[in-house]
Amino acid sequence: MRLKEVAEKLTEEQLLNCEYFWLKGSVEGSLTAVDWDEALRLAASGKPLEELSAAELQVLQLHMDLHGASPVEEEALVVILRERSALTGAEIRLGLDALERGGFLFALGKAWGERFIFAPSDLYAALLPCLLPLSASSSPCCGDVYPAASLQAGQAGTGTGGTLPLGRALLYGLSRLSREPSAGFTAKGVLSRKMSDRLERAFPFSRDALQAFGFGVKEECGYSPSVALLLEAALGLRLLIAGDKGFCINEVALELWLKQDEQAREIELRSWLCDLIFPAAGAAAHCGARMCRIQDGSWRRVQDLYAEPRFVDDIAAGEGREAVMEQLQYAQNWLDLFCECGWLESGYIEGEKPEAVFRWRPFSHVIENEVMLQPDGEILAGPQISGSIRWQLEEIADRVSDDWFTLYRLSENRLHWKLGRGAQLEEIEAILQNISGRESLPEAVHNMLQQWHQSWVHKGSKRSSFCGIEKSGPQKSGESLQSSYSSQPCFLEIIRLPNQQRSQQFPGIPQQTVPMRLEQDRAGLYRLEINRDMHHAFSEKIAAVPAMWLKQRRSYHPSTSRELIAKAISLETAVELSLEGRSVLFIPEATEQRGNEWAVSGRLYGERKLENHVLGPEQWDEIRLVLPTEAANGRKRQ
Repeated sequence: MRLKEVAEKLTEEQLLNCEYFWLKGSVEGSLTAVDWDEALRLAASGKPLEELSAAELQVLQLHMDLHGASPVEEEALVVILRERSALTGAEIRLGLDALERGGFLFALGKAWGERFIFAPSDLYAALLPCLLPLSASSSPCCGDVYPAASLQAGQAGTGTGGTLPLGRALLYGLSRLSREPSAGFTAKGVLSRKMSDRLERAFPFSRDALQAFGFGVKEECGYSPSVALLLEAALGLRLLIAGDKGFCINEVALELWLKQDEQAREIELRSWLCDLIFPAAGAAAHCGARMCRIQDGSWRRVQDLYAEPRFVDDIAAGEGREAVMEQLQYAQNWLDLFCECGWLESGYIEGEKPEAVFRWRPFSHVIENEVMLQPDGEILAGPQISGSIRWQLEEIADRVSDDWFTLYRLSENRLHWKLGRGAQLEEIEAILQNISGRESLPEAVHNMLQQWHQSWVHKGSKRSSFCGIEKSGPQKSGESLQSSYSSQPCFLEIIRLPNQQRSQQFPGIPQQTVPMRLEQDRAGLYRLEINRDMHHAFSEKIAAVPAMWLKQRRSYHPSTSRELIAKAISLETAVELSLEGRSVLFIPEATEQRGNEWAVSGRLYGERKLENHVLGPEQWDEIRLVLPTEAANGRKRQ
């Protein structure tokens, strides 16, 4: 889910009681006054992070480092963050509470009480460079770039990438759906195999590119990955609506989409795809998010997308090498995916060891009259024509080939189809004349169209009873597309997580239990949780603690020390001990009985790392209960 989608589902109580950074400055906290692009730019600047405490920033940094935008069950998240940091449980819980109140994180609650913490995918991508900056900045590469296929041959080239951008494939697929009488649903509620095969030929997408991120096609659909992705994208951009008997084209949304230049359409699709994958990708999303922040079309090194992980206090530094290897694989997965979508080119630069590089494919701005109509009925369309013109060509001519230029050919069957939809011959001639920039059509083309028109008249000139899928617009005048049409994914599902090994080590990252969008939750099991204001609840608990336990270290009877330790465990906070003549922080976790004596197990903070220890009351001279705000200062002193 994106930040705007999440915000629009918040209750009035949440909007009034919380201090969301992206809502500050808007008129009376009104969502309609929020500039969401500006809110994301503000997040990317890092200024909202300056208002967080050190512990809150640490919680956000470590959570996003490990999980990205993936939702994580709250109790499991607390356990994970305690294992991976020197923070106490109270610091983590209060930190999560503050991050929810500040609008950095949100909680998705189940009807029976489970809470899943997540960050909106676009907010995560905006905050990532500030929270997890790379040690070396990515800069354009110099020198010749060699495609993988020609590396050994020693021939410089421009790199390799997909030949057909996803946006153009989507346009072709929608056009095909609009013309096919077999575009309705079968008894199983899916497109026919014949129609599915035709869509797949328009976009032969690799199954591996999606499986690398844990996505597969639902078995009951029977679609190939390419068809599932095309339909998913069309629904996600609200270009299609799924009805009871088949798909319906959203004519208003389609018209607006076609008016954009190709660059804008492809970037919008890329944002949609990242929004789909980020919540399921965990830490694998980092490389993709960093790639998307590169604005120009220069060649960049793949190795600049990842670096040694920044685990707090170097507790998990020993896993750094393994994590870097994981990130290398994640980067390759994103390269493969974006190349399959026709957005990216990849290659190598020479050196002692060839370095993998990539760049975004350029998509030029629209040139309206880049269409050449030949006397034999062939039409050559340049790469910079508008989407509207390309759609018109798809309706009146057969596409012969599609590379840098697209070759179309007028045909009798396509003319009859267009006439069958109610078009007049004069309208078709006017379209050809307009898109080719001619004052009049070539005589040979005019005569050919007249002949085909006469043939259609002699056949009965009947309007087609079914001319492809229906078209539709908003149900009410002025009703927004956002509220009228659901973007609920129907065909792709998460079959496993890309970082499944880590999710087994640290349970809590859901695989199929949490919907990536609330629209998917047809059973109504999930809702955005209202913030619980844990700071107030924690303050009430502290008020019940004897003041002497908080003021200074003192020597207590073992029974009193046990009470103090028990209170620290229940509050999930630390204690300060006078141990062997020095002051140390100790995070107690559990007490145990040893005959007539007792001991406490926990983690002792010293020499920049935590160590597991079991201590008896006779081992320390003095003890004091430490509040979460004091724990950070205590760690700094040590």
